[in-house]
Amino acid sequence: MKRYDLMNQINARGTYLTSKICIPHLLKSKNPHILNLSPPLNLNPVWFKGNLAYTMAKYGMSMCVLGMSAEFRDEGLAVNALWPRTAVWTAAMEMMTGDESSKKCRKPEICADAFYAIVTQDSRKFTGNFCIDDKVLADAGITDFEQYAVEPGQELMPDFFLDAADGMGGIIREQSDKAFAAKARAENAASKGKPQSHSAVGGGENHAAIFDAIGQHIKAKPDPKLKGTYVFQVGGLIL
Repeated sequence: MKRYDLMNQINARGTYLTSKICIPHLLKSKNPHILNLSPPLNLNPVWFKGNLAYTMAKYGMSMCVLGMSAEFRDEGLAVNALWPRTAVWTAAMEMMTGDESSKKCRKPEICADAFYAIVTQDSRKFTGNFCIDDKVLADAGITDFEQYAVEPGQELMPDFFLDAADGMGGIIREQSDKAFAAKARAENAASKGKPQSHSAVGGGENHAAIFDAIGQHIKAKPDPKLKGTYVFQVGGLIL
């Protein structure tokens, strides 16, 4: 349940808590906006099958949009959602699917530009919307979307939760599953060619080199008041 708790703490609970703390301050501003990076509430079962915990976490954010936009509409606080139409090339996407998927993605700049287009609108007139990045930009007059492609001219991978045509949800899911599977195969093939040592006695020099490299990136020691320490996992061995 650790991954389930983590996803829901960050997405659903994090969104609710951050909004709760910020709303009193936002209501004092001239043009207040809350914009969640969450999808439209699509009840097609294909988006629940196989990744239920993730869908629950993201839809929790979307339900915050639905509820808060209605609750604070009369007070002039806009609450909207933004979601990309295609996969966006981020560190998370690279981790899950590998480098090869980058050419089927758009750059993060498309979401940044859509974000700006949303939060600069009149909060009293634009609220309760589940926005799609390229639709927002098209409405703002943007016509060149190739500028956002990692590799212009390539076929793009549609994102989760969007299935405008019958059967499209299954196609999107199939494409994503293939990308994830290809990354897993590549990692498995790479690991087979590398010797691994799990002995606490052997491989001492390798461990020392690893910790020397780690030490270069640690800027400060744990706060002694917290009585904390660093924990590292190397080659399956907890040290």
